[in-house]
Amino acid sequence: MSITLTILRPFTEEKKTVDWVSLECVGGSFVVSDGHRPLINVLIGEGTILYRQSGQELEITVPLEGGLVHVVNNQVILFLHTAV
Repeated sequence: MSITLTILRPFTEEKKTVDWVSLECVGGSFVVSDGHRPLINVLIGEGTILYRQSGQELEITVPLEGGLVHVVNNQVILFLHTAV
């Protein structure tokens, strides 16, 4: 199964269909895949988000300012800050 990864930054939005997402949050690291329970958490600034898409493992760097993650209904929604 797959999940939707949405990356929201000021003035931009990206959507990807992925197999899983690995996140580094204040409470620790965890992997989100199909059927994960709903949650909201704080992303660690300058952390790395890994995800698998079409058999490739790719990464997103979380900016120093950090961000938030919301997991609901097989969706991972990232709210990433950017430097002003």
